[in-house]
Amino acid sequence: MRSLYHQLSLICLLLIAFQDQVFSQIQLAQYASNAISATGRPLAEALQTTATCSISAVAVAGTCAATTNMYSATATITVNNPTEGILTITDGVQSQVFATTSGGSAVFTVIFHDLNSDGVNHSVVASLPGCATTSANYQAPASCSTDPIHSLTATASISSCDPATNTYSNTVVIGITNPVTDILTVTDGVKSLTMATTPAKSATYTAVFTGLLSDGGPHIVTASLPTCSSTTVGYTAPVSCSVVCVQPVASATAVSPTCSATSNVANSNGQLLISASNADKIAFSVGGSFSGTYASAQSYAALPTRGSGKVLVSTLSNPGTPQPYTIRFYGTDSTCFTDVVVQLQPITCTCPPSACVPIAVNRIH
Repeated sequence: MRSLYHQLSLICLLLIAFQDQVFSQIQLAQYASNAISATGRPLAEALQTTATCSISAVAVAGTCAATTNMYSATATITVNNPTEGILTITDGVQSQVFATTSGGSAVFTVIFHDLNSDGVNHSVVASLPGCATTSANYQAPASCSTDPIHSLTATASISSCDPATNTYSNTVVIGITNPVTDILTVTDGVKSLTMATTPAKSATYTAVFTGLLSDGGPHIVTASLPTCSSTTVGYTAPVSCSVVCVQPVASATAVSPTCSATSNVANSNGQLLISASNADKIAFSVGGSFSGTYASAQSYAALPTRGSGKVLVSTLSNPGTPQPYTIRFYGTDSTCFTDVVVQLQPITCTCPPSACVPIAVNRIH
């Protein structure tokens, strides 16, 4: 019985000690709750707001887009015990901002678009004033761009031969895929033309070459664009269409003016007489070389081929000294002709001889 008594007494003492400890903890909690901190707020609240603000960041790069050679980067920012303020998240020249409030943890997700795929390391920086600044590194994807395919095509279209000049023209059309700013050079024989190109998906340029000799031979046109490539196209020139010149066979005579029958003055009736074969048009000019034009030439039908000839002009004045005249006989065209030079000789007119008048003398007695 004595032993049982002692055991019960020990149990009672332990219960009393445990009760006192619990009571002390309750009092301490109440004291902390009611106590005033140095900031003027309850101590319990002051203890809660002194928790440390921290920031962590993770950044992941997306894949390269072949059409633009760009990628996007996603950044996830976690803020623990944030302060009230503005959170700034930056990747290169791009930034986004978020407003934060005091409280528990917050997570912010940002996607940065249209970043150049350069394959180098980049950093995303997150900063919250009064809290902290942190960064997360990532590697951008390597460039995935492919150079556009450049190509040139050329076609040549030639005209027929022009008989007046025995020449033709060549129109060259150049098609270019993905041209850039450059100088296009197109060459046909010894002639070249240049044109400025501008960026485009496709473009067409035209070069026209004129005055090319109709020789009936093969020719090569070359089109070259330094930033792209070059191409050639061949063609055959038209055969010569030049008309063979058959020069006229001609002769001419200059007839001096006549004198007036009643005075010593020469008449303005000097003449040029012509005869020719194979002559289509005829023109004349004053002087020892022809200075007229093909346009001034006149057509003469049924010209005598020999003899004194046909009158070309009959109103020439009497010259003071021998006056040359050049007569041009044209054949098939303006380039086929024969020139004949004649001299119009001056004439000297004198008074007509005096008439003898008979005189009769009568004697008057």
